[in-house]
Parts: sequence; C-alpha cells; structure tokens
Amino acid sequence: MNWASFLFDKEIYTQPETTVVLLKKNWVDLTEDEVILLNKILSAVKVNPAGVVCIKTDEIDTTILQKQNATKTLAFGFVTPEKEAHGFMALQNNKVVFSPELNALNDNEKKILWGNLKKAFS
Repeated sequence: MNWASFLFDKEIYTQPETTVVLLKKNWVDLTEDEVILLNKILSAVKVNPAGVVCIKTDEIDTTILQKQNATKTLAFGFVTPEKEAHGFMALQNNKVVFSPELNALNDNEKKILWGNLKKAFS
C-alpha cells in the first residue's frame, strides 16, 4: 500500500456509470403517466432518475452515447438491429435495452422489458 492511498479514496478516480434514456419525443412532451412509468422503471433498477441523461432523437447514434460515457442505455421506441421491438444488446462498454415507446407498453411488454433490464443492470 502506498502513501497516496491514505490521502485519497480510490472512488475519486472512478467515473460514475451513466445511464442514458433515448426517447423519440422531448421530455416536456411526455405525459404524466409516461414520466411516472419511466421513474418506476429507473427506480426498479436502482437508478436515480435525476442522474439520467435523456436524449430526444430519431435514431440511435453511438457517438452520442460514447460522448455521454453511457454504460446503460434504455431506448424507447427504437427497434433492435434485428428489427424487433424488444431486445438487449451489448455495444462496446454499453448495455442497450430496446423497448416500445412508454405509452405503448402493456403488461406483457413490461415483463419482457423487465427481463432485459435484469440482463443490463445485473
């Protein structure tokens, strides 16, 4: 053990994980029910909604995710490269969960989403 370890906690040097939420519409255009659902989803995976980066976009741009240092991404309203509405994909150091838009999630789709969230956040 060196002398610097007594002065600095090693967590000072680690960069926190960034969770990015990709949406097809602006945050201000989300309904109250959509905001509540998104907050429940984030809370279920122990992510503070206040620390999430929300990005309105029409397509998934990996350069934006890299600039945000995203380690977890929730993509609502986007399809996987296999053209499926639900899915999970590892992209470099980022785990991407694909889901239908928040207002289109029914109970069965929420179960599928939960399974993919467990893969990404475990």
